[in-house]
Amino acid sequence: MSTKSYNMNAEQGVDDMEFVEEFNLDPAVAYTPKINDVMLQYVYEGNLDSINKMLLGKGYSAKEAGAMSRKQANNLLKEGQESIKTLYKQRKKK
Repeated sequence: MSTKSYNMNAEQGVDDMEFVEEFNLDPAVAYTPKINDVMLQYVYEGNLDSINKMLLGKGYSAKEAGAMSRKQANNLLKEGQESIKTLYKQRKKK
């Protein structure tokens, strides 16, 4: 198995296993580019939950909050995916 870390903070010395342990991820994603996809999904789910709770707290109905939180979480996910693509391009240039 390769021990090259692929996580978005690898260039700062963060090992993939640190992400696996901290976020209780499947160890099979360590040392593969898949770790970033798994982390993006983890963050997406957290964003979805947080945004939904915030909107419900502001008085939106469950239906409204659900739709709005999915839209906002999807936008954040797309931004994260673009950031990862940019990171991979930068790493290839080095």
